[in-house]
Amino acid sequence: MKNEFERRREELLDGLRADAKMKHTPGPWKISRTSSGLEVITMSYGMTLNIAVCSEYLGLANGLREAKANARLIAAAPELLEALKGLRDVVTDLYKCGRFPAFEFVRAGNVIAKAEGRDG
Repeated sequence: MKNEFERRREELLDGLRADAKMKHTPGPWKISRTSSGLEVITMSYGMTLNIAVCSEYLGLANGLREAKANARLIAAAPELLEALKGLRDVVTDLYKCGRFPAFEFVRAGNVIAKAEGRDG
């Protein structure tokens, strides 16, 4: 029979193994202005990679504003994923450890603000 430490260690290792199997391009992802609109890019594998293009929908009243909002949300995706994983882990342990997960909640709030264009 496994003790609590061994069970938690196995859960952690399973999570790390699952993370290693991710298929998306590693972050951070950044927004770049080009002649074709806004692109979400990253420096990975020694080169600049295009993740997504967010068109401005020329002729629409909110085209550029919507394109910027889309680009911010896409660019924040890797950080959003990591923040949510952190929250998942904290909530799992919240009652077991009796600790308040302030750091993880602040981190999640900051990344949500970034995705919504309120990051300063």
